[in-house]
Amino acid sequence: LDQWLERAALDLKPTTIAGYRRAALKINASFGRSRLQDLTPLLVEQLYLKMLRAGLSPKTVRHTHSFLRHALQDAEPLGLLVRNPAAVAKAPRVHRKEQQTWTPEQLSAFLNSTVAERYHAIFVVLATTGMRRGEVVGLRWSNLDLDRGVLSVIHTFTTVNGAMLESTVKTTKSRRQVSLDAVTVLVLRALRAKQNAERLLLGPAWVDHDLVFCEPDGSPLHPDK
Repeated sequence: LDQWLERAALDLKPTTIAGYRRAALKINASFGRSRLQDLTPLLVEQLYLKMLRAGLSPKTVRHTHSFLRHALQDAEPLGLLVRNPAAVAKAPRVHRKEQQTWTPEQLSAFLNSTVAERYHAIFVVLATTGMRRGEVVGLRWSNLDLDRGVLSVIHTFTTVNGAMLESTVKTTKSRRQVSLDAVTVLVLRALRAKQNAERLLLGPAWVDHDLVFCEPDGSPLHPDK
């Protein structure tokens, strides 16, 4: 698994690799010293059961299952395995919970209460576009066409072990254009005017990343903030 992760790190995003490394620790703790050929579907399923009994969620267990199946699938053509035991083992089902969302009245009350806040524009964009927080803090002015009322989702900020990393969005589906309503366009125009004033005030101290949402000196906002 460690060797597979070294190769996979060349192609996969840092957040994906970080998740896989956490899964590898759990797998290696259970049968990391076993011979690869001795690994059976039953042993794999026993690992999943052990994880569930330890209080880990079915979603976490399925993520571990996905990683192990993927890694062992690559071991087959290398002649390290005759068959992939993780492809036969069953992972627990994940039962999706219905999300609780605000009513339009609640959302309106919240947005009205944050008008004077520095990050009011972020709340508006999150509410009216459905963008992820990493996508919002990664949004650049060059990705915006306020005259047409359109923004392009291209960049995102993620966190790996607390460190912030910038990358492009994961999939082709995630890379998309989003239409903006008239109110959101007005909020973004006001934000740009305010940001330009801050930029002039700071002068050389301004750090230009072309970010729509940023710290007072222009530097990126941490997604966890």
